[in-house]
Amino acid sequence: MDPLNMKDRRGEPFIVRQATPDDTESILVQMDIVGREQTYMLHDTVTRSVENQKQTIRHMGENYLLLVAEVPAIGVVGSLEIVRGTFRKSQFTATFGMALLPAWRGRGIGQPLVESAEHWARIQGIRKISIAVLGINDNALRFYHRLGYTEEARLPRQYWLDNEPIDEIWLGKFL
Repeated sequence: MDPLNMKDRRGEPFIVRQATPDDTESILVQMDIVGREQTYMLHDTVTRSVENQKQTIRHMGENYLLLVAEVPAIGVVGSLEIVRGTFRKSQFTATFGMALLPAWRGRGIGQPLVESAEHWARIQGIRKISIAVLGINDNALRFYHRLGYTEEARLPRQYWLDNEPIDEIWLGKFL
Protein backbone atom coordinates (compact mmCIF):
# COMPACT_ATOMS: atom_id res chain seq x y z
CA MET A 1 0.00 0.00 0.00
CA ASP A 2 1.36 3.37 -0.99
CA PRO A 3 1.40 6.07 1.71
CA LEU A 4 -1.39 8.64 1.57
CA ASN A 5 -0.40 12.25 2.16
CA MET A 6 -3.39 14.04 3.65
CA LYS A 7 -4.36 17.15 5.61
CA ASP A 8 -6.65 17.08 8.62
CA ARG A 9 -9.56 19.47 9.15
CA ARG A 10 -7.18 22.05 10.63
CA GLY A 11 -4.77 21.84 7.71
CA GLU A 12 -2.15 19.78 9.58
CA PRO A 13 -0.41 17.33 7.24
CA PHE A 14 -0.48 13.64 8.09
CA ILE A 15 0.38 10.37 6.38
CA VAL A 16 -1.56 7.09 6.40
CA ARG A 17 0.82 4.20 5.75
CA GLN A 18 1.67 0.65 6.69
CA ALA A 19 3.43 0.38 10.02
CA THR A 20 7.09 -0.59 10.14
CA PRO A 21 9.01 -2.19 13.01
CA ASP A 22 10.43 1.28 13.75
CA ASP A 23 6.91 2.44 14.65
CA THR A 24 6.48 -0.19 17.36
CA GLU A 25 7.20 1.85 20.47
CA SER A 26 5.08 4.79 19.25
CA ILE A 27 2.17 2.47 18.47
CA LEU A 28 2.35 0.81 21.89
CA VAL A 29 2.48 4.18 23.68
CA GLN A 30 -0.49 5.42 21.65
CA MET A 31 -2.47 2.24 22.38
CA ASP A 32 -1.65 2.52 26.08
CA ILE A 33 -2.89 6.12 26.25
CA VAL A 34 -6.16 5.27 24.49
CA GLY A 35 -6.67 2.08 26.49
CA ARG A 36 -6.33 3.91 29.81
CA GLU A 37 -9.24 6.17 28.85
CA GLN A 38 -11.53 3.13 29.34
CA THR A 39 -14.10 4.32 26.77
CA TYR A 40 -12.54 3.43 23.47
CA MET A 41 -10.92 0.03 23.78
CA LEU A 42 -11.55 -3.17 25.66
CA HIS A 43 -8.07 -3.40 27.13
CA ASP A 44 -6.86 -0.76 29.55
CA THR A 45 -3.14 -1.47 29.27
CA VAL A 46 -0.99 -2.77 26.45
CA THR A 47 -0.10 -6.41 26.89
CA ARG A 48 2.16 -6.83 23.86
CA SER A 49 5.92 -6.59 24.24
CA VAL A 50 7.91 -4.40 21.88
CA GLU A 51 9.57 -7.47 20.34
CA ASN A 52 6.23 -9.28 19.92
CA GLN A 53 4.73 -6.26 18.17
CA LYS A 54 7.79 -5.89 15.91
CA GLN A 55 7.51 -9.55 14.95
CA THR A 56 3.82 -9.13 14.13
CA ILE A 57 4.56 -6.11 11.93
CA ARG A 58 7.28 -8.02 10.09
CA HIS A 59 4.73 -10.67 9.12
CA MET A 60 2.11 -8.40 7.59
CA GLY A 61 0.62 -9.80 4.42
CA GLU A 62 -2.66 -11.13 3.12
CA ASN A 63 -3.99 -11.97 6.60
CA TYR A 64 -2.96 -8.97 8.66
CA LEU A 65 -2.37 -5.24 8.23
CA LEU A 66 -1.37 -2.53 10.67
CA LEU A 67 -1.77 1.03 9.50
CA VAL A 68 -0.59 4.20 11.20
CA ALA A 69 -1.55 7.83 10.92
CA GLU A 70 1.61 9.83 11.34
CA VAL A 71 1.97 13.57 11.77
CA PRO A 72 5.50 14.30 10.53
CA ALA A 73 6.37 16.77 13.27
CA ILE A 74 4.88 14.62 16.05
CA GLY A 75 4.85 10.93 15.11
CA VAL A 76 2.13 8.26 15.29
CA VAL A 77 -1.21 9.71 16.38
CA GLY A 78 -3.42 6.81 15.34
CA SER A 79 -3.41 3.21 14.25
CA LEU A 80 -5.72 0.62 12.74
CA GLU A 81 -5.20 -3.13 12.93
CA ILE A 82 -7.18 -5.48 10.67
CA VAL A 83 -7.06 -9.27 10.84
CA ARG A 84 -8.52 -11.68 8.32
CA GLY A 85 -10.57 -14.66 9.47
CA THR A 86 -8.28 -17.63 10.03
CA PHE A 87 -10.56 -20.52 9.05
CA ARG A 88 -11.59 -21.60 5.56
CA LYS A 89 -15.16 -20.54 6.30
CA SER A 90 -14.13 -17.14 7.65
CA GLN A 91 -11.35 -16.19 5.23
CA PHE A 92 -13.70 -13.77 3.47
CA THR A 93 -14.17 -11.72 6.65
CA ALA A 94 -11.94 -9.51 8.75
CA THR A 95 -12.20 -7.64 12.03
CA PHE A 96 -10.46 -4.42 12.88
CA GLY A 97 -9.80 -2.00 15.70
CA MET A 98 -8.73 1.62 15.54
CA ALA A 99 -7.35 4.07 18.05
CA LEU A 100 -6.57 7.79 17.83
CA LEU A 101 -4.86 9.93 20.41
CA PRO A 102 -7.35 12.29 22.10
CA ALA A 103 -6.06 15.53 20.54
CA TRP A 104 -6.39 14.06 17.04
CA ARG A 105 -9.99 12.81 17.18
CA GLY A 106 -12.61 14.60 15.12
CA ARG A 107 -9.97 15.95 12.74
CA GLY A 108 -10.63 13.68 9.76
CA ILE A 109 -7.85 11.18 10.41
CA GLY A 110 -10.00 8.13 11.16
CA GLN A 111 -11.81 8.02 7.83
CA PRO A 112 -8.68 7.60 5.66
CA LEU A 113 -7.45 4.89 8.04
CA VAL A 114 -10.72 2.97 7.69
CA GLU A 115 -10.90 3.52 3.92
CA SER A 116 -7.31 2.29 3.53
CA ALA A 117 -8.16 -0.83 5.51
CA GLU A 118 -11.25 -1.39 3.35
CA HIS A 119 -9.13 -0.99 0.20
CA TRP A 120 -6.61 -3.55 1.47
CA ALA A 121 -9.45 -5.92 2.39
CA ARG A 122 -10.95 -5.71 -1.10
CA ILE A 123 -7.57 -6.52 -2.66
CA GLN A 124 -7.33 -9.58 -0.38
CA GLY A 125 -10.76 -10.81 -1.48
CA ILE A 126 -12.36 -10.03 1.87
CA ARG A 127 -16.09 -9.43 1.49
CA LYS A 128 -17.08 -8.21 4.94
CA ILE A 129 -15.35 -6.36 7.75
CA SER A 130 -16.50 -5.88 11.33
CA ILE A 131 -15.63 -3.92 14.42
CA ALA A 132 -16.76 -4.18 18.04
CA VAL A 133 -17.50 -0.88 19.79
CA LEU A 134 -18.23 -0.27 23.45
CA GLY A 135 -21.80 0.95 23.79
CA ILE A 136 -20.69 4.07 25.67
CA ASN A 137 -18.64 5.26 22.68
CA ASP A 138 -21.33 7.32 20.93
CA ASN A 139 -18.81 9.19 18.76
CA ALA A 140 -17.44 5.95 17.31
CA LEU A 141 -20.93 4.58 16.67
CA ARG A 142 -21.90 7.75 14.75
CA PHE A 143 -18.59 7.68 12.86
CA TYR A 144 -18.94 4.07 11.70
CA HIS A 145 -22.61 4.49 10.79
CA ARG A 146 -21.62 7.48 8.66
CA LEU A 147 -19.11 5.24 6.84
CA GLY A 148 -21.80 2.68 6.03
CA TYR A 149 -21.41 0.23 8.93
CA THR A 150 -24.58 -1.22 10.39
CA GLU A 151 -25.25 -2.73 13.79
CA GLU A 152 -25.30 -6.51 13.52
CA ALA A 153 -25.26 -7.59 17.13
CA ARG A 154 -25.56 -6.16 20.61
CA LEU A 155 -24.24 -8.04 23.61
CA PRO A 156 -26.06 -6.53 26.59
CA ARG A 157 -24.01 -5.88 29.74
CA GLN A 158 -20.99 -7.59 28.18
CA TYR A 159 -18.61 -5.44 30.23
CA TRP A 160 -18.67 -3.53 33.49
CA LEU A 161 -16.91 -0.24 34.16
CA ASP A 162 -17.17 1.61 37.46
CA ASN A 163 -19.94 -0.76 38.50
CA GLU A 164 -22.01 0.15 35.41
CA PRO A 165 -22.91 -2.32 32.64
CA ILE A 166 -21.69 -1.63 29.10
CA ASP A 167 -23.04 -3.23 25.95
CA GLU A 168 -20.72 -4.44 23.22
CA ILE A 169 -21.97 -3.51 19.75
CA TRP A 170 -20.78 -5.30 16.64
CA LEU A 171 -20.90 -3.30 13.43
CA GLY A 172 -20.30 -4.70 9.96
CA LYS A 173 -19.94 -3.59 6.39
CA PHE A 174 -20.15 -5.66 3.23
CA LEU A 175 -17.51 -4.72 0.71
